[in-house]
Order: sequence, then structure tokens, then C-alpha cells
Amino acid sequence: MQYTNKMCWVSYTYYLPDSTVAGQPGAVKQYLSYYQWVPIFLLIQAFLFYLPSVFWRLFSERSGIDVHNLVEAADTIQNALYPERRDKTIKYMIRHVDHYLQYRRHYRGGGCCACVTKSLARNSRLVCGNRHGNYLLTLYVATKLLYFANAVTQIFLVDAFLATDYRAYGFEVLVDLATGGRVRGAGRSAVSAVSGVVVRRFPRVTLCDFDVRQMGAVHRHTVQCVLPVNLFNEKIYAFLWFWLASVAAATVVSVARWLWTIGFRRSRVLYVRRHLTVAAATLASQNQRNA
Repeated sequence: MQYTNKMCWVSYTYYLPDSTVAGQPGAVKQYLSYYQWVPIFLLIQAFLFYLPSVFWRLFSERSGIDVHNLVEAADTIQNALYPERRDKTIKYMIRHVDHYLQYRRHYRGGGCCACVTKSLARNSRLVCGNRHGNYLLTLYVATKLLYFANAVTQIFLVDAFLATDYRAYGFEVLVDLATGGRVRGAGRSAVSAVSGVVVRRFPRVTLCDFDVRQMGAVHRHTVQCVLPVNLFNEKIYAFLWFWLASVAAATVVSVARWLWTIGFRRSRVLYVRRHLTVAAATLASQNQRNA
């Protein structure tokens, strides 16, 4: 029994359609090859979520402005208790931004080509770079697009990893929860402990074939295996589907909002003015409290 459990765990198990008998000639076997590698694949997915952050940190350092320090300085201003410390931080931010603007003025060129490039960079965003002042903005939108691409790509990666139609998994879970019915699935029927739905993509009862050599003869065995780990895999990948779908939808909304903001000069000016007004009101209220 121990040998059988270890052999079937390290090798691939399979399941058969409900109308097929084990050992029947010509039976189509649906192999399961993912359950051993789920922890490693989840680590790979976590690393893929970290890649857009690495992309932002790597290329934002080339902008000529230390975004990380400016964000920390802005947070210090919001939480500063003493006016002296807040004024010192504001002067630091002004000096940092002024240095960046001088860097841009230093690299501005003249001529007809320079004017055309500047117009394209200001109006159509077809040209980006430190000289045109839209490098960080273009990088920020590109990072958001990477997050969206990461979420969508991971759905297809999980689909290939599980060798099932994972793209429609979340919709089917919602339908099953809404109807409350029991749906027959491929393989052995196993009732979900949460929704009462028969497990289809994560069967818990499978079959395993292996050979045992005894006294010069090879005995082939087909045994029925239980995969309790699929009870957890089903819940993990159900949550993961809704998480990826939510991240992709939220990123689409965020990208659309940013494209609308940066697409028109009026919206850009209003965005800056609104945040400056909020910051001024916050500083005024803090000054009144300190007084």
C-alpha cells in the first residue's frame, strides 16, 4: 500500500469518462499531471506579479528624478507634527524638482525637428523621453499595462498548466452557485463541500497504472487513488480565477482613467490643480491644529 501510494503520487494519475470501464480497450485517459507541482507553480505566479514592480523600479531610476524619495517626502509632509520639519521637507522637494526641470532645459534643442518632436511629445504622446517631460508618465502607464498583461497571461498559463478549460472556470462556478444544481463532470463524481457542485476539473478519485516485477515476471496493476489535495486545489484556483479577473478589470479601469486624464491638456491641468488644492487644505488644517 505504501509503495502504491508513493508510486501513484510521483507518477501521473488519470480519470475516465463516466461511461467508460477501467481496463476497457480504447478508453480515453484524461491524465492529471499538475497536483505535484502546484506549490512551485504558485511561487512562479507570485514572481510574475512582482515583475511589473521590478520594471517600474528599474526604469524609473533613469528618469533623472528620485520618485521613491519624493513619495517618502510627501508622506513625511502629511504626517509631520512640527512646521519646521514640514518646511524643510517642502524645500527639499522643491530643490529636487527644480533640479529635474533644469536638466530638461539643458537638453532642449532648437531647429524644426526639435519643434516637431516637442509638439508630438506634448500633444499626441507619440514621443517620450526625459527631454520631453513625459518619460515618467509613459513609464507609469506602461507599468499598468504590464500588470494587466500579467493577469490575463496568468489565466492562460494556468489553463495550460491544468490542461483544462480554466478560462471559463469562474463563470461555471458562479452558475453552479446560482442554480444550486449538481452537474455531472468528467471522471469520478465528487461533491464539493462548499457549493455542492460535482468536481470536474479537480477529481479526487483517479486511477493509476504501474508495474511490479516479481520472480522474473511483470505484473501490471490498475488501482483507484484518492487525491485529497485536489480538495484544496479546487478552492485555491477558484479564488485565483476571481482574483486575476478582478485585478485585470481594476487595471483596465485605472488605465482608462489615466489615459483620459493625460489625453487632454484641460484634464491634466485640472488634475494638478485639484491635488494642489487638496494638499493646501490639508496643510492649512494641520497648521490650525498645531496652533
